[in-house]
Amino acid sequence: MRGTGFWLLWGNAVSIALVMSADRFTFEWLVGETLDASDLATGLVFFALGTPVFLFVLAAGAMADRHDRKRMLLWTQIGGAIVLGLSALAVFTDVISVPMTMVLAVCFGTVMAFAQPVRGSVLPSIVPRDNLMHAIVVMTIGSNVAFIGGPLLAGFAISTSGVGLALAIQAGFFVAG
Repeated sequence: MRGTGFWLLWGNAVSIALVMSADRFTFEWLVGETLDASDLATGLVFFALGTPVFLFVLAAGAMADRHDRKRMLLWTQIGGAIVLGLSALAVFTDVISVPMTMVLAVCFGTVMAFAQPVRGSVLPSIVPRDNLMHAIVVMTIGSNVAFIGGPLLAGFAISTSGVGLALAIQAGFFVAG
């Protein structure tokens, strides 16, 4: 699969899987431990993370079919980096609050709603049909390993230097991806 761009897409998918698995852990820690808010507030933040995916994923899939997928992928990467970077900045400057966290969660959920379908639709366009099943398996394995490693990475960052560092690292993964 050399020369197809598969390994770049694979790296992107793995980095985003790391972030997707770490973001829930990080947002939960932010609300429950850093802000010392209620379990209800944590639930509302999780709801804010997931609702945009529910609302926009079908439209995002249609957009991925009709528009330049590489450009959409780039914009979702930039959007994710900005949202998580702003989240880290809000934590570092101690201006973060539960309502602000909810707004950031909605923004991040929206980015993810548009990122998921476009990432899935790029694979068949860059990998030859006879290698597609192999590519899907390699993508799945990489993503599954990343889903396990994301909370570990976030937990290490939080224990080392707090939630701000975990969010900054996640923003960095968006930039690298």
